[in-house]
Amino acid sequence: MIPFNPQSIDELKERYPKAIVKMYDMEAVELGTALGIGRKAEHYFDWPEGIRMMISREDCVECGECIHVSASLCPNSDLFNRLRSTTTTQDEAVEQFKKVCEERFHTLADNDWPVLMFRVTSDDILHWRFGPPRPKFNIDMTNLEKIGKI
Repeated sequence: MIPFNPQSIDELKERYPKAIVKMYDMEAVELGTALGIGRKAEHYFDWPEGIRMMISREDCVECGECIHVSASLCPNSDLFNRLRSTTTTQDEAVEQFKKVCEERFHTLADNDWPVLMFRVTSDDILHWRFGPPRPKFNIDMTNLEKIGKI
């Protein structure tokens, strides 16, 4: 495991491009035919308030090309203690942590990409897939009506 090494936003921003150079095929990683990012220090982003993010660029079936961010919180860190004292339920704490992490990612990546997917795993790790805004799929119903398809 990579030791926790908090860095300033400027240091994290300087390192960010290296984390997204390589495209990971998540289907191959999940099948075990390719290695993931687990032991590669360039993908770890540790924030002073106790957030650890792992960031990579991926190609996945559900979202296509995207940025995958996973985040965990160090026990007894500043943010951990603040959430513990200001929230009353686990769901509320997760929602607050989620909001902080999304703000940090957008600051780090210098974008406002939308969330394409979000989930929390059984080990309380938050996962996002962010990507550029996708065009909406619009069907011109008048043409379909003309050719008798509806």
